[in-house]
Amino acid sequence: MKAWLELTVPELLATAPAAIAARLAAAQMRRRLSGEPAQLRAWEAQVEMLQAALAAPCWTDARIGFEYDMLRLERRIDVVLVTRRAILVLEFKVGATQMAAADLAQVEDYAQDLYDFHAASRAHPVIPVLVATGARTVPLQLGLPVPGVAPVALANAANLAERLATLHNAAPDAPPLDPGTWFEAAYAPVPTIVEAAARLFARNTVAD
Repeated sequence: MKAWLELTVPELLATAPAAIAARLAAAQMRRRLSGEPAQLRAWEAQVEMLQAALAAPCWTDARIGFEYDMLRLERRIDVVLVTRRAILVLEFKVGATQMAAADLAQVEDYAQDLYDFHAASRAHPVIPVLVATGARTVPLQLGLPVPGVAPVALANAANLAERLATLHNAAPDAPPLDPGTWFEAAYAPVPTIVEAAARLFARNTVAD
């Protein structure tokens, strides 16, 4: 589970959106995946929004990963933002004016997959955020400040900075997260029910 491009937030802020989009396009070509001009424009738009949203000092220690590979789902998360408090999973729908049910399920699945299959995620909140850039503002639903997958937070281009700051501040400050260590952590899925049962019976007799 690796991002195509991983940056500290200061590095993000210091790099032109077009340069970041070009690096993502190069990563796409190295994987022999087809690219479209619309994807390049979407990356630039995402970076512009993120640079505006993450300019506050509270984000200095955070790290950000673009196009984070999900091995089990064979899909990619648009953006993973890791702070010392939480893992924020961002799915961008550039130009969308509605919060579609399929998009809500998509970002929630990504967050759940990280919590279940990423070794450094299980002790921390994983917060899915759907960013439909042209959608109307809706109330923000905050989850309990505990490890696990939070309710999907809804954002648009205008309120992304405020939403991210609110979600970050509501997360617990202990145990602390190390963003760099998080991005280096292993793919470590929990066992399935069958696997867990097999392990249990392997350690016990039938009578037990």
